[in-house]
Amino acid sequence: MKIKKEYTKRLVQICIITILAALLSKTVIYSFTSMPAFKSMVEVKDYQMSDFYNRVFDNRSVRELSKNIVIVPVDGLSRNQIAQVVEGISSGCPKAIGVDLLFEFPYESDSTLIESMRCPKVVMAAVDMNNGEIMTSYFCDSSCRMGMVNMVATSSGSVIREFIPIYSKGNSFAMEIIKDAYPSQYQKVIKRGTERRTIYFPSVEFPTISADSVYAGIGVDALRDKIVLVGDCDNMSDMHITPIGTMSGIKIQATIIETLIGEKNIKSISIFGNWLIAILSCMFFVALNIYVAKRIPAVGKLIIRIVQLLILYLYFAVGCWMFIHKQIYVDFSLSLAMIALGLLAYDLWIGIEALCKGIVKRIKHL
Repeated sequence: MKIKKEYTKRLVQICIITILAALLSKTVIYSFTSMPAFKSMVEVKDYQMSDFYNRVFDNRSVRELSKNIVIVPVDGLSRNQIAQVVEGISSGCPKAIGVDLLFEFPYESDSTLIESMRCPKVVMAAVDMNNGEIMTSYFCDSSCRMGMVNMVATSSGSVIREFIPIYSKGNSFAMEIIKDAYPSQYQKVIKRGTERRTIYFPSVEFPTISADSVYAGIGVDALRDKIVLVGDCDNMSDMHITPIGTMSGIKIQATIIETLIGEKNIKSISIFGNWLIAILSCMFFVALNIYVAKRIPAVGKLIIRIVQLLILYLYFAVGCWMFIHKQIYVDFSLSLAMIALGLLAYDLWIGIEALCKGIVKRIKHL
């Protein structure tokens, strides 16, 4: 009976300390980051656990060369030269040609460019302005195929992690390209609706063919049955932050298309699931802390720190493995926060318990 009472007392103690750690975690993670004074700082340091997983896998020595997509950079080329590039690509019989460029103002010599863009396989860039308007090249009409190239980000300094497959005014750039090139994958995405999708970034390289090679007809045969993307690769105004570093807009579009073609559907554990993992982890860690402090107080602190490091490594290893191999995203940041704050909550509980016992003892002596 005495042993059962002791276990019950310890269980209640563990639950209270875990609740205290959860409250501290919620305060640290949510309350501070929602304060206006911290807003700009948080946006600049935009970071998620998935960024770590992407970076780890992207840094491996083995790289995968895309078999589906080829990029043709056209940095610094005139409109006539771009038209010649598109015509040269068309002669190589690709599955689709994506032109990630906007021609906002007319030039007198645009007739060749306009004719090249009327090719049925060409998808041109458009921008959803979120006010009911769409920004396109000035000559675009119903005979042109267009797709939205919007980047999903909370601010100019935040990280690009997701994309929207379908907008209110039409398909995204990637979706419009795979519509005819990969109809089965297109239909699978359509069935999932318009929900945001996670971009799968790591370990994919895209072959490039220079505009000069296209002019000369060199390597054009390699474009057969490929998706060919035409755009600027070094334009600083079209550079964006991603989990694996800064990338050009055209390369991000290529990565989105590769994500869709490869059916790399990243599924995220719900907020409830992340909290459940965090609470159970914290309860285990607090229970271990209580046991070690009671049984082996001499080296208890050292053991707890070693276990904390092992759990940290375990979370990173398991998180990376699930993200890369099972395409499941588990956000262990809350678990790490609760384990770290679990020690603080334990110390607070011990202090409060000692203070209450001292007060009760003084009252009894009165």
